[in-house]
Amino acid sequence: MIRIGLIAFLMILFCAASSAQTGSIKGVVRDNSDSGAIKGATVSLLLQSDSSLAKSTVTDAGGNFQLSDLKADSFIVKITSIGYQEYLSFITLNENQRDLGRINMSKQGKDLSGVTVVAKAPPVIQKGDTSQFSASQYKVNPDATTEDLIKKMPGITVDKDGTVTAQGEQVKKVTIDGKDFFGDDASAALKNLPSEVVDKIQVFDKLSDQAQLTGYDDGNSVKAINIVTKSGIKNGQFGRAYVGYGTNDRYNAGGNVSFFKGERRLSFVGNFNNINQQNFGSQDLLGLTSSGNSNKGGGSRGGGGYQGGGNNFFVGQSNGINKTNAVGINYSDKLGKKVLVAGSYFFNNSTNNNAYSTNIQTLGEDPQFSTQTGTGNTTNFNHRVNLRLEYKIDSSNSVFIIPSINFQNNKSRSFASLQTLNNQQDSVNSSVADLLSNREGYNIRNNILYRHSFPKKGRTVSLGFNMAFAKNYGEATTDANYRFYDSLGFFAKDSLQQQFSDNPTSGYTLGGSIAYTEPVGKKGQVQIEYNPSVQKNKSDQQTFLFDGDKYSVFDPKLSNKFDNIVTINNAGLSYRLTPNKDEMLSLGVSYQNSQLESQRIYPDKAIVNQSFSNFLPNAIWRKKFSTKSNIRIFYRASTNFPSVNQLQDVVNLTNPLRVSVGNPDLRQTSTHFLGSRYTYTNSKTSQSFF
Repeated sequence: MIRIGLIAFLMILFCAASSAQTGSIKGVVRDNSDSGAIKGATVSLLLQSDSSLAKSTVTDAGGNFQLSDLKADSFIVKITSIGYQEYLSFITLNENQRDLGRINMSKQGKDLSGVTVVAKAPPVIQKGDTSQFSASQYKVNPDATTEDLIKKMPGITVDKDGTVTAQGEQVKKVTIDGKDFFGDDASAALKNLPSEVVDKIQVFDKLSDQAQLTGYDDGNSVKAINIVTKSGIKNGQFGRAYVGYGTNDRYNAGGNVSFFKGERRLSFVGNFNNINQQNFGSQDLLGLTSSGNSNKGGGSRGGGGYQGGGNNFFVGQSNGINKTNAVGINYSDKLGKKVLVAGSYFFNNSTNNNAYSTNIQTLGEDPQFSTQTGTGNTTNFNHRVNLRLEYKIDSSNSVFIIPSINFQNNKSRSFASLQTLNNQQDSVNSSVADLLSNREGYNIRNNILYRHSFPKKGRTVSLGFNMAFAKNYGEATTDANYRFYDSLGFFAKDSLQQQFSDNPTSGYTLGGSIAYTEPVGKKGQVQIEYNPSVQKNKSDQQTFLFDGDKYSVFDPKLSNKFDNIVTINNAGLSYRLTPNKDEMLSLGVSYQNSQLESQRIYPDKAIVNQSFSNFLPNAIWRKKFSTKSNIRIFYRASTNFPSVNQLQDVVNLTNPLRVSVGNPDLRQTSTHFLGSRYTYTNSKTSQSFF
């Protein structure tokens, strides 16, 4: 019996292993008239079930081909070559390998005055640093959006928050035929453009506006996607509308319509739903000023752009149940031969309701167990305007002007309760809180860039100016009761917190840049640049306690008025070597002097001045090994200053169980970033690796 059982087990194991094997198909393609090998013939393997492409390749110089790693199935073998009749064969692959032997192809029976060749494009090809995907090779539903399409493409993912990642990096920019679509909102084009109008998807590293003008890679590129529309769409109208209603009064309605005529593009989009589809990004949710300012070195602008708090209030999409109303308009056109204009307006209103329960266990010598439950309601309004003007004065001079305006209003209310127990399940503390906040703010930015190129190739000079102004009005009311217990779990004391806080903040940044490039020999180029900037933030927090009737008792311990000024001077030198079209090496270093002045005006005056000097190196090496693979290695050093909130030495008693206070003596931080990216794309086997 043991032998019989063992034999049966081995037979089952063998069958299972056999079923998991993959097969391959090979053959040789010859001319039927002279038996000569046909080189470069396209061999496509299609599934008989739906005629979709399973794999493809081309024949070598001897007419040979092989397709490997195929699962057992029924296929259509399709072979095409210019000047020959199409070859079709229906086969079933159920063996480890199948040799089709010699395949004879006959020449066309008659000469044609004109020949139109129609063939399927390879799913993905590598064009320099750009990965290009053919949209026709990826199946989606008829009503699919471009976002649905790119989810099918290798190396591109879209998470539940709508964040797009390509080749391991977050996509920060999406354009349509190279033109802006709703500014820097990467999700707008993907969510609103129908997939049926897309011809190709291009993934690449987009250079900064400064680098585009000078032709000198400054290392400030971002991962971008360009959507190439079909040729017939470039002069026409298209759009879609949808409406749906379900149980529990759930609904989703919206649509989009676009009018394309040459360079002129006009698009309208809208969406209204309560099924958690949030067609906006973090820049549409309030989070202005009173936050950190990033100062990048190594040839960058050294903090020339305002960095005040773009993402501190909210990052990603809201949990819970969301109701969204959003509308937008986008326009771009070419005026004459010298001027390109683009602009967009976007409005959204979102309402979020959520309920949560959190259990936390703190390990250690004295473990604790905390349970927190709560509910919340948040309403957000946002108006966003983006404009862009590119003026090519002549062949030697050009100007970029890029302004933007953002206005936001946010109201929220939340209820929360917390219970903490020790290891013996005795109470340690508990709290019940009612929190109400109202915030309103706006942000105005503008960047101006000018470039002049000299008759000598590679010699350029560029000037830049950027400004940003932001203001935020914030109010918060706290009504909370905190209870504390002794070591035996008996009630010891309680603390009633009833306060109103008013914390308006404002800030501005003024920055400039000048860069000069000069060719060195036939393959080298030097860049010299200087980037000054000044940034100022103000915060005036006033706290009032409840007197039994209203919030009128001023609390000096929880109030503070604070100013923060950062002045930066950054000068850099870099050298770029391009030995051939497939390789580039750039080495540079910048010297940065920074002055940080922190001034406390209330409750008592105090000034802290700090000075920092840094050498910030940078390096980029890019190499294209073949049409299939390339590598990019980059290094960068940068500095970052503490935010005005971190410097403001006022006690934060929003939660008495977690008291915090700022430190005006905080210093700058330094960051060294080293990264690399290798990309391999094989259009014949539809393989992509990064």
